[in-house]
Amino acid sequence: MTIQESHVRGRHEPSPAFAAPSGEAAPPRRRVFGLFRRRTREVGEPPPTMTQLYHAHRMRLVRLATLLVDDQETAEDVVQEAFTAAFRRHGARLGELDDPPAYLRRCVVNGARSVLRRRRTARAWVPPVAPPVASPEDDALRAERDRRLRHALGLLTRRQREVLVLRYWENLSEVEIAGTLGIPSGTVKSTASRGLTALHKLLEDDA
Repeated sequence: MTIQESHVRGRHEPSPAFAAPSGEAAPPRRRVFGLFRRRTREVGEPPPTMTQLYHAHRMRLVRLATLLVDDQETAEDVVQEAFTAAFRRHGARLGELDDPPAYLRRCVVNGARSVLRRRRTARAWVPPVAPPVASPEDDALRAERDRRLRHALGLLTRRQREVLVLRYWENLSEVEIAGTLGIPSGTVKSTASRGLTALHKLLEDDA
């Protein structure tokens, strides 16, 4: 299945090809063309379609964006816009790029940066209010841990937050992070070290 140009819509009108049908669970994660690891296609193997890339990578990209912008609804918009922009630029040829997942990941990181810039322009940064905890108790405890972590990440510098999220939640190597953020590998290593020290102190203070 391929996505026609007419499927590309605005931010608040998601494409039917992009959105899962109402009432249906999100498709299971599959190692289709690699989630975030480049895989060389076999000789004669067709490149993945935009729809295949969307279903294979959307949920992981939303999780990445959520950790960067602290808001799942905004994160879903960032990912939707990343796929829409990729389709407008490359059309059905997106799957022919050397590493489509890495390209999409860069689009999401850049989109998250734009969101944070707009937030700073509109208002001073205020940590997000913790959502109401849900029962049972395990869910409540998990929600509290997530809240504390998001709050602590929000207090780091932008680069520290990006490096730590890509390193420890996306399991990218220093070289992959350097390529995604456009910085030297040595900077990735030093930033990760300083960011971890700061994160641990913030979490201890919030305990």
